[in-house]
Parts: sequence; structure tokens; C-alpha cells
Amino acid sequence: MESQKGADCLGINGFPEEEAKSPLSPITGLYGSASAERQIKNYLEKKIPFALCCLDLDNFYAYNARYGYEAGDKVIKHTAEIIKKTAEKITDGCFFLSHLGGDDFIFITAPDSCEALAQATANAFDKSISQFYDEEAQVSGFITVADRRNRKCFFPLLSATISITTPDSKKHFGEIMKSVSELKKYGKKIAPRNGGSIFVRDRRL
Repeated sequence: MESQKGADCLGINGFPEEEAKSPLSPITGLYGSASAERQIKNYLEKKIPFALCCLDLDNFYAYNARYGYEAGDKVIKHTAEIIKKTAEKITDGCFFLSHLGGDDFIFITAPDSCEALAQATANAFDKSISQFYDEEAQVSGFITVADRRNRKCFFPLLSATISITTPDSKKHFGEIMKSVSELKKYGKKIAPRNGGSIFVRDRRL
């Protein structure tokens, strides 16, 4: 859930009345996309510098197909906990965290701490994710899932792709989210084929 200190140190006191009405994710207990949009638009309107980090998991659909949705929910909850604990340490509580749904998260912090936060999050995820696999997958480093033609496909252990932007206040919300989506696609293309989390940063916005 949003750190109140995080809201204060970024120059925003939060939106207590609006957030009180916002539903929380039943899996992570975090606010959703509407809360994230309000925060971002407020930072832009007040011209407060911030870094927007978007995280999603690579090959999560294959994990769900192999282990089931209940196991997938545990991975989602674990991912939220990793981001929160890492952000609390790296940013001294100066962050906002939102669960957009599925395996998508947004976290916002000051521009000077975003890369350290992204790298630490990626490292913590890679170090801990094997616990959600059976022994065979832990040893081999991959799982097998049949496709629609019943062909065996190989997928590495889950990893995270984190895209970072530090938007100019002249940009509007739609432009920023479009750029983040494109950056995420780029990150997934350059991600190691044998797995491993990465972050990519767009300095053009």
C-alpha cells in the first residue's frame, strides 16, 4: 500500500478520501490502476519530478499453465512483497506502489533512486523465485508446457522486466503510459533468453 511518507517526500499528501473508496487487490492488498493514475496526474500537474517504474513478469502465463492459478497468485503476492520491502529500504519509504492487476505493478519514486530500486528489486526477485518451483525445475532452470498442438515448449524460470521513465511535466498521462508500454516490449525483446530479470530506462520523456 502507498507509503504516506512517500507521498509527503514527493510533495503530495495523497488522496485519502478518494483512496478510501478505491478497492484493494484481494491478492496483494494494494491500490489499483485508478489510484496510480491519480498520483501520476497530480505529480504532472504540480510539476514534481518523479520516476515511474512498471514491472511485469516474463512467461507468467506458462507458469500458470504448469502450476495453476493458485500458485500464480502466490507468486504475485511474493512479487508485491519484494517491491515493497526493497522500496522501503532503498528509498527510505519515499515511494508509491500499485497493483494494476495480473502480473503488472507500478511503483513511483524520486528520479535519483529509481535505478537502484529497480536493480535491487530484480536481484531480490531472481534470488527468491526458485522456491515456487518443483525440484526438477529448480535443477534444470526451466519448465515444459504443451502448446495448443501438444508440442513441448521450454520456458526459463520466471523473471521480471522493469521499465523506467522520468516524465516531463509537459507530457500527459496517455503519452506516458504509451511510452511505458513500448519500453516494456523493448525490454522483453532484449531480456536474456535463459531468464534473469532486467530493467530498462527511457531518458527521452
